[in-house]
Amino acid sequence: EYSRAASLSVFPMALLSALKQYLTSKECVLPITIVVFAALFVNVGLNSVFTFGFRDFHGFGVQGPALAGSITASLQLIALTAYTVITKPESPATWDGWQLSSFRMRMWGALVPCALGSAVSIASEEWIYNLIMALLGVFVG
Repeated sequence: EYSRAASLSVFPMALLSALKQYLTSKECVLPITIVVFAALFVNVGLNSVFTFGFRDFHGFGVQGPALAGSITASLQLIALTAYTVITKPESPATWDGWQLSSFRMRMWGALVPCALGSAVSIASEEWIYNLIMALLGVFVG
C-alpha cells in the first residue's frame, strides 16, 4: 500500500530535482532554500492529518506519509516553476544556441565522462530510494 502511494511522488520529485539543479546552476539558491523550508512545515502538517486524521477525517494510515510526500513535492515543484517563469533568472551567457560545431566528437569526448558520472549518481540515488520503498512495502504490507 505504501509503495503504491509513494510511487506518485517519483515524477514530481524527478522534475523538482532537475529544476533545483537548473536554479542552482543559475546561482539562485535563496528561492530553493525558502521553498524547501516552507515545505518542511507543510509536510509535517500533511503527514499528521493524512496519517492520523483531523476532526471528522480519519486519515489514511500507513499511506498518509506517502501521499503527504507526493503533495509536498508537487507543491515545491509548482512554487519553483512559478518562480522560474516569473523571474526568469539570468546568468552570464553560457550557451550560444545550437551550432554544427556542438556535434563534433571532440566536444562530446569532454562532456560524456562528466555526464556519465552525474547520471550514475542520480540513478543510484533514485534506485536506492525505490529499493527502500519496495522493502517498506514488503515488510509493512
